[in-house]
Amino acid sequence: MQDIARKHNLRCLLHEKPFAGLNGSGKHNNWSVVTNTGINLFNPGKEPINNLPFLATLACLVKGIDEYADLLRVTIACAGNDHRLGANEAPPAIVSMYLGEDINRVIDSIVNDVELEELIKDRFNTGVSVVADFSRDNTDRNRTSPFALTGNKFEYRAVGSSQSIAGSNTILNAILAHEMNEMVSEINKGKKPLDVIKQFFEEHRRIVFDGDGYSKEWEEEANRRGLPNRRNTVDAIQHLIDEHNVDMLSNLGVYSKNELNSRYEVLLEGYSKTIRVEALTSLKMAKNEIYPT
Repeated sequence: MQDIARKHNLRCLLHEKPFAGLNGSGKHNNWSVVTNTGINLFNPGKEPINNLPFLATLACLVKGIDEYADLLRVTIACAGNDHRLGANEAPPAIVSMYLGEDINRVIDSIVNDVELEELIKDRFNTGVSVVADFSRDNTDRNRTSPFALTGNKFEYRAVGSSQSIAGSNTILNAILAHEMNEMVSEINKGKKPLDVIKQFFEEHRRIVFDGDGYSKEWEEEANRRGLPNRRNTVDAIQHLIDEHNVDMLSNLGVYSKNELNSRYEVLLEGYSKTIRVEALTSLKMAKNEIYPT
């Protein structure tokens, strides 16, 4: 992108929020998991309540995002993103999940042991007699959610424009794998799969939020729910080396303790160098371009 820009005598800024008054720039990372037989595990299908692979995978993910929200937050932590996240133009620094009304009703029926009434698709009435009504899209239209189920995939909207999506995808895959192992362990103890799914949803639903992520009320509500709110990079990245994060990643063979400690140091150094460059640039601009009267 930077090379192409130069060919046209332009410059490509990958800084998330270069100037006050300008909206920040980031990435939407679309993530899903497909089996080796071609089954998309995040595709709810026409009857999500009867789609056991989908329910099991979703339950594992809900539990994983709740337990490892801090770790996922680390993957979007950088100096530029500090000015973008929660600035009413990008998702907040609080990690939460959007699932949509239909899937939430499915979870309600599982948790509360009640029959799910048939899901009625909303329909747009066109008001034109020769044009048929059509189904309303029930995928996410809440752009304030950092991690949303959009059809048959999740969309992580908080990655900075200067960042690779590899970091967040590595952690998402690791979280899901860890929780799948946990679910298998519970089933092997003799529990029924649906009982384990219910347990995971019941204990970790606090991470699901479909409201306005930009609002002050959500900050207060998230605090009541006990969800972490790491407002800046330094606060966020220290949790990369939390014991339970190190244990999970090392047990899966993703990163060793030494590798995580070195990444922690690199992230801190990158942050401090970025801030230093910005400060020196500001100083140089003031000295060279702004003269006393």
